[in-house]
Amino acid sequence: MEKALFDKKAVAEYLSLSRSYIEKMVSAGKFPKPLRLADGDALSRKGYWRKEDLDNWVAGLKAE
Repeated sequence: MEKALFDKKAVAEYLSLSRSYIEKMVSAGKFPKPLRLADGDALSRKGYWRKEDLDNWVAGLKAE
């Protein structure tokens, strides 16, 4: 089964981008914002991206 959610490290590896570049692109509104999981636990502080959102972002770059 394919992993559906990626943390920032996995996104960086998947797209061959640095984590700092991903942060800058998110801040600039040029990269999908991460999802936050349930409130009140350690996981909620981390952002996660859906593979589908990442693939759609890449497809949009290729279409430009």
